[in-house]
Amino acid sequence: MGKTFIKTLIFVGAFGLLLFAPKASQAKSWDISDWDSQIRVHEDGTITVRETRTFDFEGSFSWVETEIYKNRVEDIVDFQVFDEQNNLLSSPDVETADYSDRVWARLNFSATDQKKTWIFQYEVLGGVGFFEDHDEFYWNVLPMDREVSVDFVRAAVILPADAPNLADYPQTIYLGPQGSTQQSEDYEISDSRTIKFRGQLIGPAEGFTIVSSWPKGIVEDPGTLRIEARIGTREIEGAAIIVNGEKTDGQTPKAFQISDPTATREVITISISKFGYTSETKELTIEKGKTTSYSFALTETWWYRWGKFILAVLAVAVWLLPIFAFIYYYRRWKKLGQDPDEKKTIIAQYEPPQDMTPSEMGTVIDERVQLKDITPMIVDFAVRGWLTIQELKPKSRFSKKDYRLIRTNKTPEGLTEYERLMLEGLFHSKPEVDLSDLQMKFYHEIPGIKKSIYQAVADNGYFDLPPDKVRRQNAMKPLIILILGFVTMIFSFGLLFPILLVGIIGLIFALAMPKKTVKGAEAKWWIQGFKLYLITAERFRLGQMTPETFEKYLPYAMVLGVEKEWAKRFADIYKEPPNWYHPAGAYMGAFLITDFTRQLSGFTSQAGASLGSSPRSSGSSSSSGFSGGFSGGGGGGGGVSAG
Repeated sequence: MGKTFIKTLIFVGAFGLLLFAPKASQAKSWDISDWDSQIRVHEDGTITVRETRTFDFEGSFSWVETEIYKNRVEDIVDFQVFDEQNNLLSSPDVETADYSDRVWARLNFSATDQKKTWIFQYEVLGGVGFFEDHDEFYWNVLPMDREVSVDFVRAAVILPADAPNLADYPQTIYLGPQGSTQQSEDYEISDSRTIKFRGQLIGPAEGFTIVSSWPKGIVEDPGTLRIEARIGTREIEGAAIIVNGEKTDGQTPKAFQISDPTATREVITISISKFGYTSETKELTIEKGKTTSYSFALTETWWYRWGKFILAVLAVAVWLLPIFAFIYYYRRWKKLGQDPDEKKTIIAQYEPPQDMTPSEMGTVIDERVQLKDITPMIVDFAVRGWLTIQELKPKSRFSKKDYRLIRTNKTPEGLTEYERLMLEGLFHSKPEVDLSDLQMKFYHEIPGIKKSIYQAVADNGYFDLPPDKVRRQNAMKPLIILILGFVTMIFSFGLLFPILLVGIIGLIFALAMPKKTVKGAEAKWWIQGFKLYLITAERFRLGQMTPETFEKYLPYAMVLGVEKEWAKRFADIYKEPPNWYHPAGAYMGAFLITDFTRQLSGFTSQAGASLGSSPRSSGSSSSSGFSGGFSGGGGGGGGVSAG
């Protein structure tokens, strides 16, 4: 009995060691022990941010990723990373990417149970807010998208010149999660041009947002006019602004600046448009070096008051309409819009459906044509030898990355109609074109390309009718109901919301009405299997994977959003850079396909931004951080992670 007990005890102990020892050996954690931001405001309004971040690693770590958002600023440029000795880092120690909404960086290193310090430096354009009696900088010092705490944080705002009576201008720190209004007064004005902010024990997903203000005249004001609107004493946001008799995309509150940098003043005529309300028309002047504000008072029209009363009486009778509408549209979708039943188990397919292009694949899978279905055509053209992609060196540190598309001597063959439209839309008989030259121009080509792709998936038998045509046909009646519901809801203060809801339900079902044929349902099943192959290629036909295979299916992987996973399968196979993509500089060290794929992702991101850009009105809105700001407002912020 005793021996049996001892054997059992030994077995349980050994099992426990096997169970818990690996976990203990693999346990690791990290946090940010110190974060020091030096924020230098320059006379021309640009801002240099230099962040010294110290990470405390317990266990083994090999990378840190970080990103900085471009919220409420024009751009973030000249992003650089230095080590603790202030040595500039480059690839492979650091990888960076500049996107339209953020800057991204990845640090590659090796650290075990130690602290590591890096310095991140970048320029912020358009970060200063100009107001009548002060200027300010509203900045999220810490990234809120993080799972670790920050022990100590400091931020020093350094002005370009001495600011008289700086202590009379408010300085604020907002703490806590998104939406928090918790404030701290842990700051000091160390001299007439420096404000220092401090914080400690900032928890995960909590922010440290500063709003620093100073007198006018320290930073050059380009000339600012702030437009606001109110009904009684209530400030109104979102009212349309009419400038010089023309309606703009601008909405209250909004800041206008002098459009001609060489001018000293500009006169504009402004009125406010809001349904059911009227305002005066006012001639206002913007003067260089001066910030002024004007608040328009909106008055309610007589027909708006009576309309609200009449519609309120009818509101009670319509609350059952959404229920009946849902039943009607659901039955209609079951009869006319539901795809043929396809319940087969997804299995790996080693090639796309026969004769299906990447653009058609993206359309069949979700029944709509998006920019992500169009931009990979450029890579597809390059793979097929019809053009090359050249990354251009930035003209200045403030310039965004640009790319040049160069046609080759190879004659395109077997083009579909939308591929022909795409190729002609890119070059227009020119031998080469820069992506920046296509901004605000190529958007004219997109509707025709989309229409052609929709027609192609119908002609090839995946749909009975083009999906966009089906959606339009089924959306007409719900759209009319939606407009009626919107109008009646405004008049009735929301009492007739059910009519609006009926239109919304109808539009939702209209989006789902494109119906695949049996061939289309089979193709979707096949595409799902092909995606499985792209993600887990090493498990299927590994011996048949060649560099040509990678390039051939790369545009398909991009459409399906799995190009990174596809590239990883060829890390030991694809060893030479392709002859159709030329980076701005030479590759540092051995060529890595993962680095190339990241470069290509940067290209497609910029291509999507350039091809999809369309003209918008000038002017930008701003608001003071001292009128109820919260942690997470302002520019900056972002995310940070490690592993």
